Amino acid sequence: MKNTTNDLPLKLQAFAQLLDAQPPEVQQVSQFLLATAMHEAGKFELLNIAEVDGRWHYTFSGAGEVLSVV
Repeated sequence: MKNTTNDLPLKLQAFAQLLDAQPPEVQQVSQFLLATAMHEAGKFELLNIAEVDGRWHYTFSGAGEVLSVV
C-alpha cells in the first residue's frame, strides 16, 4: 500500500504497514483482492483489462483516482 502520509485511520495504517512488510507477491495479491472487493462494493469501476508480457493488468477508477493492479 505504501501509504506515506498519516491520512488513514489508525487501524487502516496498521493494516497498510502489515501489507508493506509482506513479500512483493503477497503485496500484489493483496492489492488485487482489495481492488476487486472495492469494485464488487461499487466503489471502483473496472476500466480495462490487458495482458502485458504474460501478466494481466487491471485498471480501476474510483474516488478520483485511477490505479493499475497486476
